[in-house]
Amino acid sequence: MQLKQVRERIAKGLAEKGVLRTEKKSFLLFDMPTHPLADRAQKEAVLRRIYALLTSKSQSVHPDEFYKEEPSSVRMRVTRTLCMVCCAFCANVLENTLTHLPTHLSAEVFDRASALVTTYGQWPMAPDTPGGGIPGNGEFRPTTNSSSTSIRLFSKTKKTVKIGVGDAELVKILRTEMQESHSEPAFEVIAGVLHVFVCMHALE
Repeated sequence: MQLKQVRERIAKGLAEKGVLRTEKKSFLLFDMPTHPLADRAQKEAVLRRIYALLTSKSQSVHPDEFYKEEPSSVRMRVTRTLCMVCCAFCANVLENTLTHLPTHLSAEVFDRASALVTTYGQWPMAPDTPGGGIPGNGEFRPTTNSSSTSIRLFSKTKKTVKIGVGDAELVKILRTEMQESHSEPAFEVIAGVLHVFVCMHALE
């Protein structure tokens, strides 16, 4: 019941922003409100962000590649996109955006998304990257300790996926966004939330 109320509040908010529209659909004995997509451009923009992060042939990316259709005042563009991709993966809706890709590429993209959730669902984030990840302390600290809190979603062996923006580049951009917004506590909250999602996903 609570999840239903959450969905209704989200749908109402998106309808107020013009992303969805509200209609009534007749089901014989009763009418039910539905919220079909009103502006397809919004959906296409979301898909572009997902593809820019997950299917890039280059290991690097510029933050301006994200939210091109939005005002320049949008902050923390890569952080927003990373959170969206990780949440979509854990909610089991990411696969719907990859149906047009060849099977082998779709599998690689899905593995990359899995790796992102695991890598950034811990604190510090991405500790295996140069600089110690996020928040970063200038040290390189590979996490080989078996007591690490990181949880691998599909297997216990770390799988290298050579697609999408690389972790070294992501960490560099995320660290810059964190420093510019003075929001280190917010990033720690993001890591905590993603870790909870990882744990819930592992139980499925």
